[in-house]
Amino acid sequence: MQRGLPGHMQKGRLAIAKYAKVLDCCLLVLDSRAPCSTWDPKVAKRFSRKLLVVLNRADLAEPEKTRRWEEHFKEKGYAVEVVDAKSGTDIMRLRQALESRVKGTKPLRVAVLGLPNTGKSTILNRLIGRRASRVENRPGVTRGPQWVRVGKLEILDTPGIVSKKADLENPILAALGLVAADSQMAAEWLLERILIPNSPALTYFGLQEPPKQGEELSEIAKSQGWLRQGGQPDLARAAQGVLAAFQNGKLGRWTLEEA
Repeated sequence: MQRGLPGHMQKGRLAIAKYAKVLDCCLLVLDSRAPCSTWDPKVAKRFSRKLLVVLNRADLAEPEKTRRWEEHFKEKGYAVEVVDAKSGTDIMRLRQALESRVKGTKPLRVAVLGLPNTGKSTILNRLIGRRASRVENRPGVTRGPQWVRVGKLEILDTPGIVSKKADLENPILAALGLVAADSQMAAEWLLERILIPNSPALTYFGLQEPPKQGEELSEIAKSQGWLRQGGQPDLARAAQGVLAAFQNGKLGRWTLEEA
C-alpha cells in the first residue's frame, strides 16, 4: 500500500500552487537513469509550455538511451537540456537556454523543481553561483521563500519544494537513492538487471559470471568478504554496498527505463 507523503512534500506542493502564477519558467529536474519514475505529470500539466525538462546526472546514464529520452520529451513538445550538475557540465548551456526566454528588461522568474536527490539543489546552486543577490519579496508573491537575482534571471530559492507524489516503495527510486526503502529489496531488484554477461558490475564485484537468480547478494557478500559471525553472508551489508556503488557510478553507466 502506498504511504502518504511526508509533511515537507505536502508543503512543497502547496508552495508550487501559490507561486505558479508569477513564474515564467519551471525547471523539472529528472534523473537521466529513470526519467519516467522522476517525471511529474501534474507539474507538467500546470506549467505546460513554461516547462523546461532537465535530464540530470547524464554522466551516470547510458548516452544512447539519454539521447532517446531527450528526443522523447522533445516530441512531446518540451524544451530539454541534458546536464551533469555535479561536475557543472552543460550548466552554462542551461543558463543560456533560460536567458533566451527573457523578454525586454523584465527578469525571467524561474523555479527549480524535482524529487529529493535528483540534483535539484546542485543545479540551483550552479545557476546562482557567486554573482547572485537576493531581492525583496515581490507583489503578489506569498512571503517565505526568496528570489535570487542572477543577471537576467530571478530564481526562486525554495530548497524544500518537492514536485512529485512518488511511490515511496518504487524499487527504481530506491535503487537511485531518491526515496527511503528496504535496501535489500532494492538491491536484489537492481542486481537482476545489471549483473548480466560482460557487465562492469561483475568486474567490480570480482565475479566471473552472473550468479543464479536470487543468489546475487549472497555471492557478492562472499566475494567482498561481507560476512557475519560464522561465515554467513551479510546480506544487509551487501545490499548497502551494492546501492552505494551503483549510485556513485562505480558499476558503470546504466539507464533503468526505456523511452
